[in-house]
Amino acid sequence: MELWIRLDASSNIGFGHLVRMSALAKAAVAREWKVKLFTTSRLAVNLPPGIELTYIDGDKQLLNQSLINKPDWLFVDGYHFSQQQCGIFNRIANRLAHIDDLQQAYPLDSHLVVSPSGKDFKDFYSNTFPRATLLLGVRYVLLRSEFQQGFLSYPKRDIVLVSFGGADVANLSLDAVEALSNQGLSDIHLVVTDAMTIDLNSPKLAKVTLHQNLGAKEMASLMGKAQFAIAAAGSTIFELASQGVPSVFAIVADNQVKASREAEASGWCCAFDARGCSAQQKLVEQLTYLLASDLSQRHDLALKMVDVYGAERVISAMESITQSNGDIRQV
Repeated sequence: MELWIRLDASSNIGFGHLVRMSALAKAAVAREWKVKLFTTSRLAVNLPPGIELTYIDGDKQLLNQSLINKPDWLFVDGYHFSQQQCGIFNRIANRLAHIDDLQQAYPLDSHLVVSPSGKDFKDFYSNTFPRATLLLGVRYVLLRSEFQQGFLSYPKRDIVLVSFGGADVANLSLDAVEALSNQGLSDIHLVVTDAMTIDLNSPKLAKVTLHQNLGAKEMASLMGKAQFAIAAAGSTIFELASQGVPSVFAIVADNQVKASREAEASGWCCAFDARGCSAQQKLVEQLTYLLASDLSQRHDLALKMVDVYGAERVISAMESITQSNGDIRQV
């Protein structure tokens, strides 16, 4: 089968869509699907083998390509697409799928809706996308397979990790390092990328170990050594949970709110809203709260949250829908 994926990524909107769609694409390639990613963003990324990245000027170009070679599936991931773009997406493939964290009523005629944070939105999705199969809840988190690897037992961990994703859209990396230093903590490791605007010559980073442009395997390995972390919410939540890392999360986008609060309620992490004012003060407060708690217990709770098989489950559902050649509904 052939799967097309439509997404965008940048320093403004972050790279979370690219990360989770890479996980889905890799799972599809493992089932011998032909996979192409289409984007209007100029991305300098290394994708897993077998995944073709194509730049397009607009979605009419995508539609024109589909008239020559119609794919079995189009999977859409993004919150910025217009009504006109959604109309085009409805015409491209034999079947359409999309992922949603915001309970959005997109004008999409989807056969499949994936919402790892949307277990409480079953009625909404059923009414809005009446012929779609619904995959709701953390069983369908699209986590990269590299996070299946082993990690250090918790008593052996001694580093502190700071990671604000591919872009650090709220510019909190230096604030996090400063908050940790003020707590008297050392062996701080900061993950940075070329898409960030951070000043790597800042005196605040003099005693910090920097890691630049890490791949998934290196990132999983680093997380697996961390006693605790400060990070951006989003896909990183599930990556840190898979490695059992108690964390403080900064919410920097609307689609991160529900997943962050659900993770916080499960007891292994803290979260604060960094979209408004006083983000630095909130970070310090949540860090202090985390450090006063039982981190070993939070480690155990994190490991219970998620596994790495969500992408495989989604691909299995797409194969079942294709084989049934109908509009089945399974929740």
